[in-house]
Amino acid sequence: MSLWSRIRSGVQKAVGRPRVSIALAGGGCKAFFALGVGHILLHAGLPLRRISGTSAGSAMAMCLLSDSAEESVRYFCAITRRNSANFHWSRLLRGRRPWPHERMYRSTIMSYTDIDRVRRSPIELAVNALRVPAAYQGAANHWQRYHLMGRIIAAYNREYRYSAQGIYRPVMRAIAAEVGLEEHIFTKADLNSDRRAADIVLAASSIWPLLRFQEMEDGELYLDGGITNNLPISSLPREDLVVAVHYDDRRMTRYFYEQSGDDVGRSIHYISPERPLPIEAFDYANADGVRTAYEMGLQSGRAHLPRIRGLLRNGF
Repeated sequence: MSLWSRIRSGVQKAVGRPRVSIALAGGGCKAFFALGVGHILLHAGLPLRRISGTSAGSAMAMCLLSDSAEESVRYFCAITRRNSANFHWSRLLRGRRPWPHERMYRSTIMSYTDIDRVRRSPIELAVNALRVPAAYQGAANHWQRYHLMGRIIAAYNREYRYSAQGIYRPVMRAIAAEVGLEEHIFTKADLNSDRRAADIVLAASSIWPLLRFQEMEDGELYLDGGITNNLPISSLPREDLVVAVHYDDRRMTRYFYEQSGDDVGRSIHYISPERPLPIEAFDYANADGVRTAYEMGLQSGRAHLPRIRGLLRNGF
């Protein structure tokens, strides 16, 4: 056992029962896998302290603290069955947004997030998003914002190619630092209405053009927190056992987190699908894939639960 582990174990024995925190990665519809895992852990009697999420993971965190996982999945599957495509030319020709993702997100969150229940829960909430600097805000700067997103998308493609070769090169973080994108953590203190909850989820999920830059009540614009931190462990207590849920992108999400060195001194139990999920991140017309991803998460949660309990018994 390392020196840090011995110190942490001693602190835990001194202050009482070890705690668990959960990090839910972003991943669009793949995040329903995380909802399934979280549902099992939430009802397993574990000493949960905090749930963090980014992008679609933030929506799943809201659902978990509302204890509305099953209801949310049924509702989302129902509206997904009615959504015939992920791009609607007819809407575009009428001057409306052709992507259905934003309204589907908002509808589900506003229908099945119980703000009172979330705020009463003893489990804390942390949702990470990126605040857009002033130079990119305002109606006059919309082309600068589109140019910024173009740079971020190109950086993502470069990172993916590098990681596929086993090369760690955080291009998106470099661009974010260059332009002044700052991580912002939303908590329960920011929740005052169902609409506000939906705004926070959309702020953490805004990837143009699928989801617009999200403007909050204070006029600030936000982008997807997963651009720089798709596995939001940094907002969780360092002394906790962290259950980090991600998907079938082991070459990026977990790889980038571990290569960054941010995992040093933490106890992390990773959970990801045993086989590829039957849905793509931005496939909002595949109800069967949503349901199966959620059920695969339930199965993984049950399979990993004995290991998590063993780690708690042994002080990690």
